[in-house]
Amino acid sequence: MKKNRDLKEQIFPLKRHLGNRYRVYYNGPRSFPNPAIHPMPSPNPQNVQHLQRKVEEFEKRLKDEKSDNEDFEKKMTDKKRKF
Repeated sequence: MKKNRDLKEQIFPLKRHLGNRYRVYYNGPRSFPNPAIHPMPSPNPQNVQHLQRKVEEFEKRLKDEKSDNEDFEKKMTDKKRKF
């Protein structure tokens, strides 16, 4: 048992040291690079238009779903009133 404890005491500081070192690599590069070093490229207008169309589609779908939910709620309240 004493041998195991001695080994653990020897290995633990090494693990802690390696863990700190790997933590740096695990986080990876920053998601927002320094604009002075790496200027952001201008957005592609085709991509912007495509994304705008997608947003409009999702907004339309959300509006339709909300209206469907309102219709359903009205039907349910009408059924409750009948009984």
